[in-house]
Amino acid sequence: MQDRRRQGDACGPRGCIVQTVVRQGTGLRCHEGCAGMTGYGTSYGAISVMNAIPCGIGSTIGISLRTEAVFEPSDSTTVELIDRPDTDDTLVRTCVQRTLDWIGQKTGYRLTVRTDIPPSMGLKSSSSVCNAVISAVLDHYRVRKDRLEVIKLGVECAKECKVTITGAFDDACGCHLGGLVVTDNRDNRILLKKPVPRYDVVIIVPDKMIPKNKVPVDRYKEFSSEYEKMVPTIGDSYLKVLTKNGEAVGSIVDDGGIAKKAMALGALAAGVTGTGPAVAIIAEEGQGHRIAKKLGRVSIMTTTRSEIAFQFDEVKGKVDVPPSKSYTHRAILMSALSRGRCVISNPLDSFDTRATMDAVRAMGAEVIADSGKITIDSTNLHAPDRTIDVLNSGTTMRLMTGIASLFDVPITITGDESIRKRPMKSLLDALEGCGVRCISDEGKAPLTIKGPISGSEIRIDGSISSQFVSSMLMMAPLVGRPVDIIVEGNQVSKPYVEITVSMMKSFGVEVQRTGSGFHVEPQQYRPCDYTVPSDFSSAAFPLVAGGLGGSVTVEGLDMEDPQGDKRIVDILRDCGCDVKIENGTITCSRKGRPKALDIDLSDIPDLFPIIAVLLSTADGTSHLYGAPQLRFKESDRIASVERMLRSLGADITGTDDGCIINGVERLKGGRIEHLGDHRLFMSAAIASLISDGFVSMDNDGCWNVSYPGFVDKMLQIVQR
Repeated sequence: MQDRRRQGDACGPRGCIVQTVVRQGTGLRCHEGCAGMTGYGTSYGAISVMNAIPCGIGSTIGISLRTEAVFEPSDSTTVELIDRPDTDDTLVRTCVQRTLDWIGQKTGYRLTVRTDIPPSMGLKSSSSVCNAVISAVLDHYRVRKDRLEVIKLGVECAKECKVTITGAFDDACGCHLGGLVVTDNRDNRILLKKPVPRYDVVIIVPDKMIPKNKVPVDRYKEFSSEYEKMVPTIGDSYLKVLTKNGEAVGSIVDDGGIAKKAMALGALAAGVTGTGPAVAIIAEEGQGHRIAKKLGRVSIMTTTRSEIAFQFDEVKGKVDVPPSKSYTHRAILMSALSRGRCVISNPLDSFDTRATMDAVRAMGAEVIADSGKITIDSTNLHAPDRTIDVLNSGTTMRLMTGIASLFDVPITITGDESIRKRPMKSLLDALEGCGVRCISDEGKAPLTIKGPISGSEIRIDGSISSQFVSSMLMMAPLVGRPVDIIVEGNQVSKPYVEITVSMMKSFGVEVQRTGSGFHVEPQQYRPCDYTVPSDFSSAAFPLVAGGLGGSVTVEGLDMEDPQGDKRIVDILRDCGCDVKIENGTITCSRKGRPKALDIDLSDIPDLFPIIAVLLSTADGTSHLYGAPQLRFKESDRIASVERMLRSLGADITGTDDGCIINGVERLKGGRIEHLGDHRLFMSAAIASLISDGFVSMDNDGCWNVSYPGFVDKMLQIVQR
């Protein structure tokens, strides 16, 4: 593994978690085509703390706006800049060629670059693109380079293409390393790098761009003495320096008074970033939306972001696991459909389940979440009175789409960047076949649904997502006539459908199984109090940790529960771990190197990342298969898991519906990209138990989607 100390990162003793650099928030997901011999690279945006033009020393803070690049050899050369077809591609071509020259390769290629960083706004888009493209080429050829070397090559490319005034070494470091960085751009040295707290960042983007050949360099030089005095204060007072820098640059590039208004509204810092024209506003976490709304300007919401590094030698102890996310979603929606008062005990409180609570609030339900319970009064249930934003919750989107078809008014459902990439066509086709009007973006969100359903037979493809079937089941009793649901194709994730049917029965709705699917008579959901069980898919992470690196006991699990992911217990036994079940607890202990297995994932797709980690050091060759739907999760999970484990030294090859793993003795550690996917993050953390070096990745809190407190719980069982 590369010596991370050379990059200025803090490294600690073995059996620790090391907080290092900063960037936060969600980003773009990997799209199809990232698997196999494809090279993948990513980098982020940054905002200026101190402009480097006046005295040659610059400072930036990394933010979560993301660039991703995909590289693959080809007989001819093509470059695709997604959403920006008219942008000059000279810089990216230069980055590819310089990288190929660097590693002694020669080839035509196909390069795809996707970014959510607006160009020429002071958000370091050029530096981000350079870092991502160079990383993608290196990734294809499996060449490991220190990130500082990647940054310096990108700076050379930017200078060659004349897209920078100072060389932008500070910008490139902020983008690729994150956190607060202070650099001397005159000789490309890092003077300081440190983490910063998690902040909201609001970017106000004007309609105009600033061509670099029109930047008044002489005006910036007038501030050189003032800037030299600020340099020693950056480390402890970077927020004040950012604001002072903004005032100076704002005297050259008019920001319309935005920074001052933001400070008056409670911002921690605000000012023009780069040479403008964008204004960057830093606020306490949770306050960014309020400030943006008060300013009344079109803005980009993002956050700072931290990197975290894991290296565990051994784990031992007891942990409890969170309640089931799947059960919590369904309990909230069925409570709302009952048109009465329900109390949900032991719900999962996460970003996704909050999105579902907001969705039923839009339908007139009163929702109170307090003291480990959710109380829902849906006496006055009605059609949603606003657009439903599911954020990053695919479950909320799919289940709410079926419910929306019950109303005879248009209902719009949307979500974040990842949600807007997930396929919904099969579900929409099923609804349209029953007279529902559906408007979408080529089968993806945003969706507009207008019911009511006019048919009595619903044909739904079960091969993409079990949630499509669950969506039809949940709305079927309220259609007003008997409904037959015909499930076509190979039904995936059957246990999740069984959970839906079981929960409907708890809320007073009977579902009849037929040879081709289900039959549902007209019925009403009845209010009830419901207790959410613990989650087996979350329990898999500490249980596998015990199987790989010690002994872990998980409490509060019911082996009679219909959750399909309880199969992790059998898988751990089959691969040679010592598993004991007693009085609602499961203990898993290491018994040597795991045995290779062939595993059908069709009913347990969520276990794929952690099973792949478990078998990465198994004795022999393992085959994981049967889950093509993994291509459409929070990330393309097959490609993402392949890339993650490959970067840690595993011998893994992705397939259409899983992967093939040739077990190695140990992993070697390294940096991975989890792309905001909670299961990838947690799986990578567990992989540190079988790695000879640190496993580091962006710390965006994504594990809170399904396992709030995951990092803290792991610390509780680490043997130091």
